[in-house]
Amino acid sequence: MPNKNNERSDNKSLEWVISPRGFILQANGRSCIIKVEDLDSLDIKATALELGVEPKDVFRAKCEIHSFINGFRPSLPVPEEVKGFWNELSFEERLEAIAHMDPQINMLWEEGVRRGWISEVDDAKKLSVGQRAEILTGIILSRFRFVKVNFSGKSTGKYELYALDGNMLRDAENVIDTCVNSMAGYLASKNLISEVESRVMSKARHISSDKINPPEYLPVKNGIISLRYFEFVPQCDYYFTYRVPIEVDPEFLRMLREGKITEDYFSNSVVYKVRRHYDQENWEYLLDVLGSILAPIPLRLMAFIVGPQATGKTLLAEAVKACLGQGIASPSLKDLQQDPFALQSAIGARAIITSETVYAIKEVEVLKRLVGGDTLSINRKHKPRIELSNNTLKIICFSNKLPPIDIKDDALLDRISIVQAEDPIPEEERDSTLLAKVKSKEERWKTFEFLLYCAWELKQRDYRLRRLDQENILKLVDEASNPIAWFFEYVAEDLEVRTKRTVMWSYYVEICRKREVEPVSRNKFYVLMGRRYPVVKVRGEYYFKGVRPKTSAELELGDNS
Repeated sequence: MPNKNNERSDNKSLEWVISPRGFILQANGRSCIIKVEDLDSLDIKATALELGVEPKDVFRAKCEIHSFINGFRPSLPVPEEVKGFWNELSFEERLEAIAHMDPQINMLWEEGVRRGWISEVDDAKKLSVGQRAEILTGIILSRFRFVKVNFSGKSTGKYELYALDGNMLRDAENVIDTCVNSMAGYLASKNLISEVESRVMSKARHISSDKINPPEYLPVKNGIISLRYFEFVPQCDYYFTYRVPIEVDPEFLRMLREGKITEDYFSNSVVYKVRRHYDQENWEYLLDVLGSILAPIPLRLMAFIVGPQATGKTLLAEAVKACLGQGIASPSLKDLQQDPFALQSAIGARAIITSETVYAIKEVEVLKRLVGGDTLSINRKHKPRIELSNNTLKIICFSNKLPPIDIKDDALLDRISIVQAEDPIPEEERDSTLLAKVKSKEERWKTFEFLLYCAWELKQRDYRLRRLDQENILKLVDEASNPIAWFFEYVAEDLEVRTKRTVMWSYYVEICRKREVEPVSRNKFYVLMGRRYPVVKVRGEYYFKGVRPKTSAELELGDNS
């Protein structure tokens, strides 16, 4: 039967009318019924043959029906209590308002009647799940935009759906679930939500995964900053999974570009209090490590900030994490080497910052790959693996001691930077409130400006990192990796002498007893000493060449120096 508006096509050779069963196409005394959900997949040639008309006539009728449907598609109503300031609400606030909206069952019924799916005397419950989903999909799309992404890097990979909030990617499942439950009321179900998600997915625009979280741009509360030019960009065709919760003053960026920002600008900030713990050389190393976090390129950096307690390491780590939010991931070094899902938190992050007790680094290939700039393959729980091509990760570890590192080649050595903190704060001078202060809104803003300053200064040197030379890094790593490294302070190097291994072993055990240190096994001691001093065999006896125990006078002199 024709619909109550008596909608018909103007095509003389083919006409269409609305009936409770769908759209009826009529020509030459023949007819066929097309359901709304089947309209997009309509076989134009077969339908034309069935009705005895030209394919172009069926195509025109299809276009007319599409225009009719789209022209009367209902939109998601704005809740009455927020109607006056709806456009001023954030994405989360709009969803919250929708969640508390009264069910719109009558809207579903009216649309079902208009489309001819049910009659005016029917209840909305008579609509099938598919019909409800079709109506709700149109309503949701009237207020929200969606995109889909294939992170797998394969053409057969599964798409993931996101809702758009400007350039921000939001949880599409939450949006759809909220809208369906709010609007459909007692008609909502898991099957209905699943149907709507499927239909939204089919209509969503595809975007490439390399358009997400590009390293050269950083979203903040009041816009998007180019980290190549250190200025706000009016718009960009990229998308982000998080926003740094900081509002940046454009005037600060201008002054930074013009060279008017110096370290003195930050002297009153809490984060700058760590300056006292570094000599000039190590301070420069630290500034470059901090600058690397916002660098838009891979720098192959694995930095270790080491020093005794009360040297501001925790304060600095927490300050950076507080201001960058999701831009920092914090899996432990142990998890990075052992947990296949540890990297999931690093998706979109700019750096991994970890503060922990010493843990030996044995899976060096894993860590080399993380900071090497190559595409990362990241496992996710209950989701497909992600191929992360925009990899500019840096690893920064804050620790009291340098962890033992199994260096097997120069490739790892090239990635390491060691920054040494010193001068612990006496207990009576320590301020227990600093950790809370550095997380305040004002101090987070100052910390972020400090990071921008460090990144800008690093950029001016073409991202050439200042760090210890390889010889000294290797020496520090060797000491950290050698459980008897402390013992070398008790021996004297002399190229003209050699000492029996058994004599050196007895001397080592005696020193361990005096220091109340558990000695390593005899065989391990021989191996560790042999790494540093050559072993020679003379008349059946083994000797360490070029080393001897220190004399009592030498030991006493060392204690007094």
